[in-house]
Amino acid sequence: MSSVADSASAYPPRLRMLVLASGLASLTVASLYLYVLLYPQYFFSGYIQGYASLNGYELWYSTSGKAIYLSNLSVVKIVSLLTYLYVASLLGISAASIFFLLLLRRLVLSASLAYGSALSLVVAMGVLRFLAQAFQADVNRILSLARGPGEPLVYRTTAGVVEFIGVEARETLAHSLLFKQGILLQGALAAALALSMSSIVWILYIQGRQAHETPKLKSSEDSSQRPLNNN
Repeated sequence: MSSVADSASAYPPRLRMLVLASGLASLTVASLYLYVLLYPQYFFSGYIQGYASLNGYELWYSTSGKAIYLSNLSVVKIVSLLTYLYVASLLGISAASIFFLLLLRRLVLSASLAYGSALSLVVAMGVLRFLAQAFQADVNRILSLARGPGEPLVYRTTAGVVEFIGVEARETLAHSLLFKQGILLQGALAAALALSMSSIVWILYIQGRQAHETPKLKSSEDSSQRPLNNN
């Protein structure tokens, strides 16, 4: 594709704004994914202290200081790290689409990068759902011990009744985005995909129209340059 055909000046301003919006939307979605992956989903205090996130966890008993091992979260951590690298690359691609549009004025390249990033973010959403299910399966074991503020954790044994300070679990914004307000992530992803697809379809329409008009222009030029027949 020639640089003229890819130049932003060859396309209407509204299309340039649409491409910019698609790049910003993909950038926003990738940023939200990274936040959900990296920031803790829960903070725990009381009998069990620490935090748990998709990217790792650190939990221990306050009475003994002994660390708590959760098998599912250890697997989630590995997959989450790979997903983080994947989403981080998509964040870079989305930023590159904005760079190519605003600084290099390469509209077609920018639209292609934003579209590719949006499609890849759809795949990342599926991975996030898998991670969320595996994460919650292990965390539910700790949440089953959670009590209200100040409510003790009581164990009855043959030796008598043992009481510990209760376990308090505090959900974070990252947890709300992933579990309770997932519609926000899905809506942002749908917007990024719709904007990028619209820009690609518009570009293809303009290029198709230009390709259709070019043969007519050449034909008229050839007929005007044809020598007149004196006979």
